[in-house]
Amino acid sequence: MPLPSRRLLFLAGLLFFFCPIISSYSEERVSDYLVLPPAMKRQLGDPLVKVEQANHKWPAFALSSIRVELENPTNREAVRLQLATQLARSFYQKNFSENARSILERRMNMHELIPMDAATFENIARKRLRGVDTGNSLHDSWWNVRMGEPLQLSQSHHLVLITLQVGGDQLRENTGHFAFGVRKKGGNSDRDIVFDFRAPWPYDRSPRFTEAPNIHNRLKLGGMTENMYDWLYTHTEYRNCYANLWFFPVAKEQLDLLFAFDQKRERHNAGNFRVWKKNCASLGALFYDRIHPVDDELPGKMDPIDFPRHMANRVVKRYPESDTHYLRIWDYTEERGRQPTAKSKIHRAQPSRPGSRPYQLLLKDPLIN
Repeated sequence: MPLPSRRLLFLAGLLFFFCPIISSYSEERVSDYLVLPPAMKRQLGDPLVKVEQANHKWPAFALSSIRVELENPTNREAVRLQLATQLARSFYQKNFSENARSILERRMNMHELIPMDAATFENIARKRLRGVDTGNSLHDSWWNVRMGEPLQLSQSHHLVLITLQVGGDQLRENTGHFAFGVRKKGGNSDRDIVFDFRAPWPYDRSPRFTEAPNIHNRLKLGGMTENMYDWLYTHTEYRNCYANLWFFPVAKEQLDLLFAFDQKRERHNAGNFRVWKKNCASLGALFYDRIHPVDDELPGKMDPIDFPRHMANRVVKRYPESDTHYLRIWDYTEERGRQPTAKSKIHRAQPSRPGSRPYQLLLKDPLIN
């Protein structure tokens, strides 16, 4: 056979061999089938979709593609459902599974603010990726927050960042205490809350040199909620602290997650307290991250020490100055004639929550009411 004819037969054979691959190739991308949330799109991009017959033996045509295998690859709705399922499982493994958690998250037993296992995530994602609400408003709020969807700004509440300080020297200014809360504009004496992160101390005296580092593992770090006015009253009138408060806008969906945690009435157990990297700022930052997109965490997670005031500064820098309002509640412990206590016990605000000094000070500020 002449040489040119052999070449033609060889090329024809190659064409026949690769014909199934070429015929199954499509220019359609994931966004042509699904509604990708911003966090998922930032992580995955918008890959090509390769739809093939089930048990197809040929390799994927493009490296930057997602293969979907179905008995009936022409059923577009079936392709959407299968593609949503594959993306949900992959995204969960990369972001929310046990293997995806950081060392710090594992040390502090930190998950999501609402229960979120693989099956629950897949159920939510299969609907939301196809543009359908879940039918569960809390699950929809969680998806919108953690997936970076547009949120609805609350007209009724503020997010409140709080640091506590004892005295004014630089060391205590850097250490102090980190917390945040939720306050309704105009004040709600019974429902305004503080998310507190601490290892409760049961004694009036301060910890001794050997007790503060918790080398005996008696101090257990935890996350809990307290009434805002009882909490501020206790610290500024019993514990010799003054409180710095920053008020920021908050979304309705973020409030849904925070109130859901509060309604459980359970203490988050984070294990043994450690002074430098397993303290109030460490745990508080993880809680704060849970009301933001999964890929938008506070910086500084690799720092060897978490200073409460430094962590607070990182939070403040996330908001425009025009959206930030600051005020301070001074310490009145000595003016009340009390001996300062280190005990963590929370006292009921006096003469009542609405009549207490912290409540009234906040109520007088027109910018937060």
